[in-house]
Amino acid sequence: MTPTLLIVGCGGSGGWAVQMLSKSPNRDLAVVLMDADRWESRNLDRCLATAADLRKPKVATAYRLLERAGYANLDCRPRYLARGTDDWRELLARPGQLRILSCTDNHAGRRTCLELADGRAAAGLESVVVLTGNETKSASADAYLPAWRGTPLDPRERYPEIKTDRAGDPLHPPCTGEAVAGNPQLALANGLAAFSGLYLMETWAEEAPARAGGEYAKEITDRMPVSVQWTATRQTSVSKGELDGR
Repeated sequence: MTPTLLIVGCGGSGGWAVQMLSKSPNRDLAVVLMDADRWESRNLDRCLATAADLRKPKVATAYRLLERAGYANLDCRPRYLARGTDDWRELLARPGQLRILSCTDNHAGRRTCLELADGRAAAGLESVVVLTGNETKSASADAYLPAWRGTPLDPRERYPEIKTDRAGDPLHPPCTGEAVAGNPQLALANGLAAFSGLYLMETWAEEAPARAGGEYAKEITDRMPVSVQWTATRQTSVSKGELDGR
């Protein structure tokens, strides 16, 4: 069954992820793009948009790029992902593997993506989540499988603020945009977050399942990274085995 890649947030890191996907030889994925935001002039210095995209939905720009690249199974949804909506119910029950790439700039959006995966797991459906994030000169990506819920592998355990923080939640204004306005980001940080996110997604959505049941499956998966962090002075990654041992 064809896997679905859900990209939540198509601006900064999400836009860079879309550009990298447009160069990928794998056109078999079903891709769902979700973001209710429109392009603003402040986005032009670091995102895939041009002046011609101003005031247009971010998902529309991403959709056109992937369509031109040859992706046939595309779904453009100019809405925020939220519990209880028609989008939520459809994604909750969507058959096959759902790969959720969270490129939102707030913990409320990340929390929603994690909860979607947990809800699907309760129904016996497979999901892989990767959370991306960045500030001006730093970037990060963290993988999550529902089987890791409540363990040190769960991003909510490593970053407890994900559980409660509502700052910047576009569904609960007036916080929308404050983080970006007060702390402008760089294209490099957006790109590093996107690159790291896609790298972790391939690791846990494709590589890990392909090795399952093999003679050295546990040894290999224990060495696979679950968290990648970039700062102005260093790059670090943390493996599954390292976190399991905490």
